[in-house]
Amino acid sequence: MIRPHVTKGNRRAIVLGATGATGNQVVRQLLESKEWSKVTAITRRSLEIKGENASKLEEVIISSFDDLEKTAPQWKDHDVFFNCLGTTRGQAGSAENFRKIEYEYSAKAAKLAKEANIPHVSVVSAQGANANQWGPPWLHMLFYGKTMGEKEQTATQGGFNRVTIFRPGFLERGKGDRLGEKLISPIISGLPVSTLAKAMIVDAESDAPTTKEEPQFFGNGDIYKIAKSQSDSK
Repeated sequence: MIRPHVTKGNRRAIVLGATGATGNQVVRQLLESKEWSKVTAITRRSLEIKGENASKLEEVIISSFDDLEKTAPQWKDHDVFFNCLGTTRGQAGSAENFRKIEYEYSAKAAKLAKEANIPHVSVVSAQGANANQWGPPWLHMLFYGKTMGEKEQTATQGGFNRVTIFRPGFLERGKGDRLGEKLISPIISGLPVSTLAKAMIVDAESDAPTTKEEPQFFGNGDIYKIAKSQSDSK
C-alpha cells in the first residue's frame, strides 16, 4: 500500500551507508527536497557535497562501524532512519565480513535508532531475502538471501512503529556498477538507484506513525509505483 504523501516540512533523517550508490542518492535527494531540514550521515569518509543545500548535512565520520555505538548522541531527534548499507562478498573479502557489514552493523544501528526513539526505519534489502532459508557461508547465493533476511529482522523485530523494507532486484548504479552488474546490464534492465532512493523518500514523506504498524515490503514493481506517484502529483 502506498502511503498518502503529506507536505509538512522540517523532517529530519539519519542515513547509514551514505557512501554507497543508493545511500548517496538518498542523501542528495533529501538535501534537494524542501521537506527535509536536516540530514545526518554516519560515514567513514566525507561525502564532499557542495552547494546551497549542503548546510543541511551533518556528517558524523568514524574510522570503523565497529565503533557505531560512539555515535549514539547524533541519533537523537530524527524522524526516519534510512539503512542503505550494502556490499558484496568480494568487496567484504569473506562471507564472515559480508554478514558483519549487512547484519551485525544493521543490528547495532537499529538498536541506536530505537534508543533514540526514531519511529520509522527504512531498509534496503534485496529480492529473495529470507532469514529462515538454508544458507551456508560456502553457498553465497543462498547465504546472501539468508543474511539479507536477517538484516530485515533487525528492523522488523526492533520494536519500531513503522518499518519499510525495500527488496529491489538487479540495481543500476551507473558509474559505480560492480563488475558483475556491468557484465549483465546490457542483457537485463535494472532498477536505477535514483528511483529506489526516490521511492524510499516518498514513502517516508507521510504522516508520522503514532502506533505500531505491520512492516511493509516493496519489490521492484511497487518501488516504481511509489517513485512515480509523487512525480505524477507535481
